[in-house]
Amino acid sequence: MKKIARKYKSQYDEQTTELQELKKKVEEEKKTTPVSSATEDAPPAVNEAEVKELTEKIESLQTEVERLKEADHQHKVSTLLYRAKVTLQNT
Repeated sequence: MKKIARKYKSQYDEQTTELQELKKKVEEEKKTTPVSSATEDAPPAVNEAEVKELTEKIESLQTEVERLKEADHQHKVSTLLYRAKVTLQNT
């Protein structure tokens, strides 16, 4: 369970980093690109689509990480309850 959570967390971290880099690129292109022509605005639009896609992926991964954390927590609780039950039976 923890390996799966780590995998999703590392994917989340990688995509967050990629998203930040794309946001920086978009900002740089907005600064360097004149707004006078519609064809010059196309690359930032493509980057914004990529940013949106990555944002959606990050949100999905965050949801999955939270679900895995909750499952791990429930597993720990059930293990503790089982150990307590066994201890009480042996006493």
